[in-house]
Amino acid sequence: MDELRQKYIKNPPEGMTPKLVKDMTDSDLLDMHYFLTEDYDLDDDDGKKGSISTCSKSPSVFYALLRQNY
Repeated sequence: MDELRQKYIKNPPEGMTPKLVKDMTDSDLLDMHYFLTEDYDLDDDDGKKGSISTCSKSPSVFYALLRQNY
């Protein structure tokens, strides 16, 4: 966990600061890491496959939504 935290402290995601990363709980850190790295399929109405990396929202938006229990 410490290695992951240090990785994001040295290079925080867009919209975050090293202090925010440092103060995150382990659970929040893992959730953020999941959203930043996971490339899972998302089905749309046309049956086309996409990935989270093709979404127009930045990872920091996903993190903000996660923090608000969206």
